This record gives sequence, structure tokens and C-alpha cells, in this order.
Amino acid sequence: LISDLLGNDPSTKSLADAIHSRTAGNPFFTEEVVQSLIESQHLEGTRGSYRLLSEVATLEVPASVQAVLAARIDRLPEREKHVLQAASVIGREFAEPILAALAELSEVDLSAALQQLESAEFIYEESLYPVAEYAFKHPLTQEVALRSQLHDRRRRTHAAVARAMQEAYAEKLDENAALLAHHWEQADEKLAAARWHRRAAEWVGVQNLGEAQEHWRKVRSLGGAIAESRESDELGAIACARLLNLGWRAGLGEEEASALLAEGRRLAERAENLELVGGVLLAFGSVEFLRGAVREGAEFLREAVALAEELGDPKLAAVYTGPLIDTSVCLGDLTGALALCDRVIDALADDTGYRTDILGYSVYEWALARRAAWVLIMTGRVAEGFGELGRALELARHRGETEVAGWIHLTYGRLVDWMDDPSTALRHTQQGLEIADK
Repeated sequence: LISDLLGNDPSTKSLADAIHSRTAGNPFFTEEVVQSLIESQHLEGTRGSYRLLSEVATLEVPASVQAVLAARIDRLPEREKHVLQAASVIGREFAEPILAALAELSEVDLSAALQQLESAEFIYEESLYPVAEYAFKHPLTQEVALRSQLHDRRRRTHAAVARAMQEAYAEKLDENAALLAHHWEQADEKLAAARWHRRAAEWVGVQNLGEAQEHWRKVRSLGGAIAESRESDELGAIACARLLNLGWRAGLGEEEASALLAEGRRLAERAENLELVGGVLLAFGSVEFLRGAVREGAEFLREAVALAEELGDPKLAAVYTGPLIDTSVCLGDLTGALALCDRVIDALADDTGYRTDILGYSVYEWALARRAAWVLIMTGRVAEGFGELGRALELARHRGETEVAGWIHLTYGRLVDWMDDPSTALRHTQQGLEIADK
């Protein structure tokens, strides 16, 4: 139907997928959504040959569809309407135990209401084990049921959902952190939302850069909307540091990086948290280095290390020293780079996973690899260097340091290519690229 309505112009491909997802294939909903896009001048052409004129950020529910769905919901008995509206706050999919905590009905009444809603094709049962789970048959039904409630009621229900989820999923809070952040945010509980967005970002780590960035942006914006306190300042500073840290991986404009530095440093200093000040400087120094400003980046990195030393924490100083290794190599100071590698390796030998949250990877394996590749091999100690590089790769694999393993593979590939071993170079490079793609 969507193809018949829109046609096959390449500009409408992603739009067609979005419409199908939003309407769940309902013919009436589909036609009304397409008509709404035509009237709002997002689409130009005739039936079967439309092209997209401007990007559609959000597919709005047309008034005609809202009216039909709202009328259906209004015709429900009060008990079923109450249950449907409560379920709509949970989301398009919902577990019966969470719904039970909101509905405040007897087990018999809740079961009967769910059966009636299923018979009327508002919802359907997705699974029975380990708990009964349901989903709205049409995503638009959930949206209309949600919007039919007053804001204050929705806010209170979102808070109740979050509390119920925290109790029900006590053993799986990390996996559910993003959902909890959403519900606390919709409940207008900004501090709780910021905490859960932070937890969600930390759980994602560097495995999904876009998702992690989105959570840290939320922490930053919510932290700025909370009454000033040490915790709100620290949340904001951590968010700035982590956004910088993700930025050198995913790309970050110079202007945005400078803004994150200024904001993060100000908040960390106001919170009187020297470790956080150092964390912001460390992340910004890495961004500077990777955009080619090696000397400038090194200055920020040295300042971060000095703060860690001022705190009297040699392991933290070792973590902050890690990125300085590459700046020394790039500036041609291989003797200095070797000293930095040895310092990191010695300080973290008995705690190789120390504070991996700061940079998102183990600095210990990183230092082993850098020592092997850019100091030993480049100064003629080839056999020793490749032996250490192999050891670093095995350690990274064993500890699940996927990102470090990817970097080692790419480094290995470059080195053996220089040594005229293209087949080994290709094998390692392909393995590195596979890790990067993941």
C-alpha cells in the first residue's frame, strides 16, 4: 500500500519505512499519514510518484486518525480505559507486573480488563514467560491514549512506572537505565533523570557512540536545569568530559570542543573536584592531539597529569599519562615515550583495569602496545617488540578490551606492511576494521 501511495522515488525510502513502523500497516492510518504529509508540503507529485521535498523530523498523528482512535478509547468502559491509559504511559510494550503497580486493581479485574482490550484489538499478548507481556496493536493507539491524559496525571504515572521498574528489575538496572531515565524525565524529576542517563551512558560505554553521546547530552542539559549543587555541577562536568572523550572517536568541531572544555572546567572547579578538572583537561587534550594540534594537546594532558599527582594518586596519574605517550611519539621523543610507557605499566601492573571509565579503555594494554610498536620496534628491538605487541593483544582480548584490540590489529597491520609482509598486514587490518564496524 505504501509503495502504491508514494511510489519508488529514492527520497521516500526511509519515509516509507517510518510510516510502516508508525502505522503498523493499518490501511486507514497509512493513507491519512500520507495525506497529512502532502498537505504539509513535505511531499510533491501524484499518487504513486511522490518525492520528498523536506526532511520529516516526526510523523505527527493526523487529526482524522486521532479522532477515530480517541472515539474508540472513549467508548471503552471506565475500567478498560483506565488500564489502557496506564499502559500507554509505560510504552508500546508493557509487562503485566508493572501495569499492576499502576492500575491499582485486583488481579481478577486487571486480568479481565486486559482480556477485553485484547478482544477489542487494542493490545495483544507477546509472551507469557517469565511474566505476561503485552504490546499495543497499533503504535498510534498508544500515542493517542497517552495524549488523552492531562499532563499532571501523566507526570505522576511516569514516576510510578519508574519506581515500579526499579523494584521489578532490581537485578537488571543497567540494561533498563535508558528506560528509567526516560520515565524520570517525563515525570519532571530532572536529578533522577540525569542520574539514570549517566548510568545508561556508562553501561553503553564506547560500544555505541551515538547512543552514549545522546545520554551524555541529556545529562549535560538536565544538570544545567537542576538547582545548583555539588552533585549537579559534577554531573555537568562529567558529561562535558565524556562528550569530549567520545568526540575524539566520533568527530567533534573545534568550537563545540572549546565550549565543552570551558563549561566542564568551570563546573568541576566550582565543585572543587580536582579529579574532574583533570578529566576534562585530559579529554580536551586528546581532542586537540587528534585534530593535529599535538603540542597544544600535550600541554592540556600534562596539566591533567599534574592535577592527578597533586591528589597523590599514582594510579590515576598513570591513567592520565596514557594519552601523553602518543604525543611524545609524534614529537619524536621516543626516549620520553618509553619512560611514560614504563611509568604506566609499573603503576597499573597489579590493577590493569583501573578506572577504565575515564577514557573508555584500559590504559595498561594501551601502554604495552605503544611501548612495543612505537618504541621497541621503531628503535630496532623488533623481535622483543612484536613479542610484547602479541602479549598486549592477547591481554586485550582476554579482558574484553575490544577497542584496544582493534587499535593493536591496525597498528600490527601497518608495521608488518612496512616490513613487506602484505598478507599478514591485510589479515590484521581486516580484523581491526571488523572491530571498528561493530
